[in-house]
Amino acid sequence: MSSNNSRSNSPSDEEEKAELLLIQKKKEERARREAEQKAEEEAEAAAEARLAEIRRKKEEKKKREAEEKKKKEELEKRKAEEAKAAEAAKKAAEKAKKEEEKRKVGEESRLAEAAKRTADEN
Repeated sequence: MSSNNSRSNSPSDEEEKAELLLIQKKKEERARREAEQKAEEEAEAAAEARLAEIRRKKEEKKKREAEEKKKKEELEKRKAEEAKAAEAAKKAAEKAKKEEEKRKVGEESRLAEAAKRTADEN
């Protein structure tokens, strides 16, 4: 009987297996949680990378649009300056033409007067 009594006080193979199984389950659960955490961290890093790429592309688009707007404004300004210069040249040509006409009229008038004086003198 004493051998039976000492047997119940000492751990059995089943108890040892149960403890080993519990330890194994705890290790597996910890490994699963660590894998999930790693996967979450990787997913978060990937999302942050995508966000950075989106922001970079938006910034590039904004910069490109600003450059295009600047080029368009410069082109419009140049066209306006060219139109203004063309208008000024047109006005100058018209003025020169009028002055030439005045000069011709004046010359014709002087010639007519000179001819009249010459005729009167004769």
